[in-house]
Amino acid sequence: MSSAPIGGRAHGLGEGEEARAPYALLSDVIASLYAYAADPENWEDLLRFTELVDRKEESLPKDLLAEISRHLEEAARLAEERMAQSEASGAQPPPAAFLALDGRGRLLTFNEAMAAQLRPLAGALEEGAALSWSAREDRSAFEEAFAALKDGAGARLVRLNIHAPGTLPVFGFLLDGARLPETGLPFSAALSQEAAAVFLMPARALSFDEEVLSAALLGLSPAEARLVGELTRGLALKEAARALGISPNTARNQLANVFEKFGLNRQGDLIRHVAELMVLGTHLSGAPQNPPEDDARLYVELPDGRQLAYREYGAQGGTPVLNLVPAITGSFLPRRKSEALQRSGIRLIRVERPGTGGSTFDPHMTIQSFAKDLRVFMDALGLERVLLYGSASAAPFVLAAASELGERVERAGLAAPRIDVHLEKDYRNNPALSFYGSLIRNGWLRRGALQLLRQKLSRKILSGMMQRFFQGAPADAARLKADPALAEELLDALYDSLSLQVEGVIRESELASGGYQLDPTQIRCPLHVWLGGEDTQVPLEEAREGIARFAPASLRVFEGEGHLISAAHLAEILDELVHASSKAG
Repeated sequence: MSSAPIGGRAHGLGEGEEARAPYALLSDVIASLYAYAADPENWEDLLRFTELVDRKEESLPKDLLAEISRHLEEAARLAEERMAQSEASGAQPPPAAFLALDGRGRLLTFNEAMAAQLRPLAGALEEGAALSWSAREDRSAFEEAFAALKDGAGARLVRLNIHAPGTLPVFGFLLDGARLPETGLPFSAALSQEAAAVFLMPARALSFDEEVLSAALLGLSPAEARLVGELTRGLALKEAARALGISPNTARNQLANVFEKFGLNRQGDLIRHVAELMVLGTHLSGAPQNPPEDDARLYVELPDGRQLAYREYGAQGGTPVLNLVPAITGSFLPRRKSEALQRSGIRLIRVERPGTGGSTFDPHMTIQSFAKDLRVFMDALGLERVLLYGSASAAPFVLAAASELGERVERAGLAAPRIDVHLEKDYRNNPALSFYGSLIRNGWLRRGALQLLRQKLSRKILSGMMQRFFQGAPADAARLKADPALAEELLDALYDSLSLQVEGVIRESELASGGYQLDPTQIRCPLHVWLGGEDTQVPLEEAREGIARFAPASLRVFEGEGHLISAAHLAEILDELVHASSKAG
């Protein structure tokens, strides 16, 4: 689903409307934001959205940015609340009208709620037959969505009845048959295997349901929420005023306030947004998937009841290496790398920080508090001394742990370390750093953007984003092209963590925005560093400057390589760390 461009300028405005141009842009931004939230296949708008608000162009007043912030947080809060409800023990999904289709588009089954919903649009439903749409436009919309599923789309938002003037559109989601477990619907195992798609709609006509969309979520007063509810039920403004016992003038004033809050100017658009959010909140659960290859996590319980999740790979009796993973990846390691560690006699223990993967979130986490958690973790595993290793955003945590644990760390290693965040730099030509920098610079943006991303997470979306992020990184793009298995491993690592939670990414962005308090004089163990000569995420000179104050015992540059050196050369780097000198340089 395409949406209004959010980076462009308003055109065709009359002289009297020129002052409203930024607020017309607000309408486009909000439309794009909710389009992003409602369309499972759309992720590009999130990147364009963060780029726009991060630039804070002069044409965007502060009150406009505040409105954008509010809408982002509302959409994200809605997604978060609905996910929490669907994941809670014993939670039941809301009532739904549903039908299932085979690969030829013929009905396998449907419930009475769906029969009632589609009767005005497709007549009577019959098992074994194709849907018989009354209007050509509805047939085209449904068939286009069904074709998209065959091409690999996980889900499509379908809008029906939009061709009939004066009638309320009908909204539903067409999901790939593989996503049936997410719906919680009573399908048999045999039917689940046969179904190519399932179509979901609200079990009753669209209405403003405060269980799904509360006034607080929409930013409306109770009176405004009641008015929107009546309008969504199809009443005209005067009819809604009569039903609510208020004057038409009061209703007009309330509607004007609602339009201003939504950045809209048409009642139809308002209803459309409310309907899309209802579909989002009702039908997309964002349920996490199992780890790749069912590789189960292990856990250590901390004194305050929190748990640290980890996985072990390589030789069980080998040299213990404590590996701190980046915030956006989990602890999963592919079999081919684990086997290489086994041959090298390395016992790799990959730890997930609070809020990452399976580790309990700690809203007060700092790099120092996590270092103290690691002391308890090591005691629980009976580890007296270890080698410590991390890459990218895990670097400050490795350095803090080396400082806290003292002699219990024999050596520490960093690959492509991101120690300092240069907020003053313009990373507009680097999509990955632009997105990362936006989250660090704009505190109000972090939770909404990341929760919305997680809500619609899929390997397809992650793959598209990863390709986009490496557009400005020729060495990394070449590496992924030459080693397709590596690209799949990166997707596994990302999904392994982000499908479970994003609280750790949010917290670590907060910590990065304030700068890390690291004292090089407290790090007693030798430090060994590996850098990519063509790294665009942490450029070579920037990395050298950041690490210089820690006086590394050795520093190796992989010439012609990029940011992915840790993923591409993990066994080689760890072997060098294991056999490096234990004496400070």
